Amino acid sequence: INAEYGDVQGPVWALSASGEITCFTRSTPPRAIDLPEHSAPVTSIASSFNVLWALDQQGQIYIRAGMTEQSVLGTRWDALNLAQLSGVVVQQLACTGKCVWAVDSRGRVWFRSGVTSRPDQQIVQAWLRVDSELTFKQVAVGHTDSLVWGLDTRNNVYVRTKVSPSLPVGESWEQVPGTQCTQLSVSATQVYGVSSSSYLVCRYGITARLPAGNYWRRLAGPPPDGTLRIVSTTYNNDLWCETRAGLLYRRRMKTVQDEKAAAVPAHDDDWEVL
Repeated sequence: INAEYGDVQGPVWALSASGEITCFTRSTPPRAIDLPEHSAPVTSIASSFNVLWALDQQGQIYIRAGMTEQSVLGTRWDALNLAQLSGVVVQQLACTGKCVWAVDSRGRVWFRSGVTSRPDQQIVQAWLRVDSELTFKQVAVGHTDSLVWGLDTRNNVYVRTKVSPSLPVGESWEQVPGTQCTQLSVSATQVYGVSSSSYLVCRYGITARLPAGNYWRRLAGPPPDGTLRIVSTTYNNDLWCETRAGLLYRRRMKTVQDEKAAAVPAHDDDWEVL
């Protein structure tokens, strides 16, 4: 599931176990799009505003072309030239509106400016190796490029420090204590994760000065609780989840109005099965 775009009309993308890519929007029924021609089975997808990348079983990357606010499905797939990654097999992708992060089969992290296959004279569309002695299995990024989090193969959680517009690759990885996770998703202000016990957790207190946040909190997950496999959040914390049984859920937020404060989310959120 990729629910990266948080605008009211923004789509959510889902990849089924059979490899079908489906688009969910608020105004239209779910729609499947064509798969990349002559590709191996698609194993993962990554999305952002008018951006959709797909990765197949052999490590080939495809970029969806023709995506606009009026045409959210796009028109075709372009195969990305991977000559710069010769000998590297990409296994996981995460993208924002401006850059892409990738994890290869050896647990190394890569960074690329630019999210299209077209040459851009304003940026250098080169893959850069992000040096680290850690072995990663996932990188998760927020829509605004400033939040970059990662998971190593031991389910330890890390945040990328000193990420900025002038240094989008950041400086180093800092371990985030308290909870181990098997999967992460990043919004504009919070980080959600699937704990090692398959429960939904959230990291609070994240700011520009404190990118690692303050504390973890367990949230009420989709029923049956404790069977969560994947969580994905939009920019504004609209949550989508998939359970081990393959059921897709969306969180329906409730708000409470305090006379002395603005409306805030209630803790007893409902989950809608799709």
